[in-house]
Amino acid sequence: TRLRPLTLNTPKPLMPIAGSSFLDLALDTLLVNGVKKVAINTHYLADQIHRHIAARQTKDMKQRPGREIGAGLENELDIHLSYEEKLLDTGGGIKKACELLDPSKPLFCLSADWAWEDRTKSPYFQDLINMWDDQKMDILMLLVPKSAMRFTSSSGDIDLHADGRASLSVDKSGKFMWASVRIFHPRVFVNSPLGPFSFLEPIKKAQENGRLYGLAMPEKLPYDWHHVSTPQDYKAATARMM
Repeated sequence: TRLRPLTLNTPKPLMPIAGSSFLDLALDTLLVNGVKKVAINTHYLADQIHRHIAARQTKDMKQRPGREIGAGLENELDIHLSYEEKLLDTGGGIKKACELLDPSKPLFCLSADWAWEDRTKSPYFQDLINMWDDQKMDILMLLVPKSAMRFTSSSGDIDLHADGRASLSVDKSGKFMWASVRIFHPRVFVNSPLGPFSFLEPIKKAQENGRLYGLAMPEKLPYDWHHVSTPQDYKAATARMM
């Protein structure tokens, strides 16, 4: 709804950017970083996303990003669709999608309203994998310094402490914005509601238990990150990412 009227006839993940779409940029980045199986939440104009994924999986994939990187990328992602007839919010929707994946292992999770200019070459997914410690972490967030958000909307969502633990900045005065890219373990949903709920709830619980961590990108990035929340954001991001 925040991106209307641009999304009146197109779901946000399929909005075009940099010769692709937000959804394909996210999927290609996961593919390059060794992810094999993906679950995608759908609701608004879901039939368009379902057709798009079907077309993606049937066309010649040899030209997709990452094919030149080497072994293990010969096949396209194994994509499963998790349709929500009624919206389950950010927590309930992710919990439902987890049923299509392996609930015993940590998972990547990201949303399709972010874009960054080095996209599939970004080192940060591997950095998250390297930092993940299942013994002490429930959620590990990728954090963007607000200084890297020069052209689209940002807020100081997160504070990061010397020991790597992260905490929510209630007054939005934090140094970092959560990039909506994270590794989390599905155990965060133990005792969670069956219906709609926000992913903020497991984030708060992980923080209370000292199991919420963050990986901060450098203060001076050689490129910009874009959080596309409004039509103005979309115009700015697409102008930068031709």
